[in-house]
Amino acid sequence: MADAVLRGDFDGALALIAPDAVDHSALPGAPTGHEGWRQKWAALGAQAAQVRTTVEQRVTTGDTVATRYALRDAATGEPVGFALDMLRVQGGQIVEHWGLPLPLPLPAAAGSTN
Repeated sequence: MADAVLRGDFDGALALIAPDAVDHSALPGAPTGHEGWRQKWAALGAQAAQVRTTVEQRVTTGDTVATRYALRDAATGEPVGFALDMLRVQGGQIVEHWGLPLPLPLPAAAGSTN
């Protein structure tokens, strides 16, 4: 799912998510189901254009997958942060998601002390 989202393939990502999957890190007030996932990805879209995201590590145990991402300024390649998420999978589809809600420092503000 994460790889499809990073490519901008929301339909491909949604095909991997069960219709009744629970997103424990959904946007506040977002609808449940696939529409909530789509809204979250769209909200991240503006920032994603400024940041290059790469999978640094993926660990799988049983039905759970944890991923650590490196975030870099798309223009300079400088590190600007990281992200973590964890998925639970059943029958080939994601049924639960947890994400560490880190604020994403935009590249223009990365050197700011505010």
